[in-house]
Amino acid sequence: TWRWVCEQSVGFSDNEDPMVAITKNGTILAGVFKGLSASTDRGCSYTLAGGALADRYVVDLSTEKEAPEHALAIVSNGIGGGKFETRVFESLDDGATWTQAGVDLPQDFLGLSIDAAPSDPQRLYASGRYGAPDYPGAIERSDDRGKTWTRLDIPGSDDKHPPYLSAIDPTDPDRVYVRLDTPDADVLVVSDDAGLTWKTAFQGAGAL
Repeated sequence: TWRWVCEQSVGFSDNEDPMVAITKNGTILAGVFKGLSASTDRGCSYTLAGGALADRYVVDLSTEKEAPEHALAIVSNGIGGGKFETRVFESLDDGATWTQAGVDLPQDFLGLSIDAAPSDPQRLYASGRYGAPDYPGAIERSDDRGKTWTRLDIPGSDDKHPPYLSAIDPTDPDRVYVRLDTPDADVLVVSDDAGLTWKTAFQGAGAL
């Protein structure tokens, strides 16, 4: 069964399209322009997170497959001059408290999606794009839960073909799938070596 939840209760309206994740105990997390909105009563009421997440645009959310009480959020806020303050936050208690996972990502990186490898929670992948003049799409990979990041460009990806994480293999942290959002037809690319090289797994035909 389904029931409607008021957008204003969650903390958004108009054309905003929030990311949503549900943790092990049923907490509903929503990433909105105003920050991180959470409900512990099946959507009857929502509370915006304070602290470091207050007034930060939460671009994406995910929960860890093997430990769904663990959640990740990526925030990316413009700071002028084509630069962004992009950070990954983690919660180990169903969204009750949040801390930054590691260090900030590069300021010319606009984050779009975040996920942890199911078989290795130290392995994080963040997708996004870099700045002018070419706006290349890329994966930022961390092998130490965000303490360090490695940039890995995705051929054919840019601001008009932005990359979004689709899946990470449940047993192989090096196999990652990324969807390129294109105006005509989406493309699914896959890497078997943790983002070093990419190949096309599927390409749609016609407008989607």
